[in-house]
Amino acid sequence: KIFILRTAPIPYLFIHCLNLLTAGYLPVFAIVIAVETGGEDNIKWVQELVNAMVMLLQTMFIIGLRIVGQQLSDPYGNDLIDLQILRYVKGILVSSNAILNAENLTPPSLEEETSLMRKSEAT
Repeated sequence: KIFILRTAPIPYLFIHCLNLLTAGYLPVFAIVIAVETGGEDNIKWVQELVNAMVMLLQTMFIIGLRIVGQQLSDPYGNDLIDLQILRYVKGILVSSNAILNAENLTPPSLEEETSLMRKSEAT
């Protein structure tokens, strides 16, 4: 079932609704900031600069969250940030075989376990 979910795309409606919300929210936020800043005759340039920085950071934050959400929607690919399922399975297999082949049933030390992991990664 996991492989069926892996190939399922993000729902079409969800992507476009998210893009519409982002495209609608950012200009409205910019207008609200502009209205709050403007209207006075003695507006200081520092206040305008601070509001411009807030607007820039808000835009980067919203667009960044959208991109992170799209990247995390497919956690089983070959990208750098994706889960490495085969590595986890191989580690479990090595640990399980070490437990099954053990003569005494005491848990291995951290050094033994790391050496077993390095041996399995080398092969």
